[in-house]
Amino acid sequence: MTSDPLQPEHSDTPTMTRITPIIPVVDPVAAGAWFERCLGFEASPAGTGMHLSRDAVNIRLVLKADDMDMSDPRRQQSVYINVSDVDAHFAACKDALEASGTQVRPPFDRGYGAREFHVIYESLLIFFGQPIGATS
Repeated sequence: MTSDPLQPEHSDTPTMTRITPIIPVVDPVAAGAWFERCLGFEASPAGTGMHLSRDAVNIRLVLKADDMDMSDPRRQQSVYINVSDVDAHFAACKDALEASGTQVRPPFDRGYGAREFHVIYESLLIFFGQPIGATS
């Protein structure tokens, strides 16, 4: 195994460069607008869904299937987004999140060494976090 986890062990092995969560939502256009307004993402159409981006983070929103029960706990998803300053990001988003009626847990310290805040959108739980003591 190589000492650099970002380099493949064999030169003929492709390097993975990004992971993009695919999130089913009731209305991709409305969800894209919410992500723009409340969390500062840029949203652009992608087929019948939306592509979200902000800095190095990418998320794809897709139209949920007609038979998909979004209240079913098995449909719940979580995304963890690392940020350079949790408190500053929360402060920047707080008013828009409150105005939208979004369920939010303000920044708090976790026992595993992270400072986080949580946001729930439909069946999606979004964690924003940074290591405790880390500063930008």
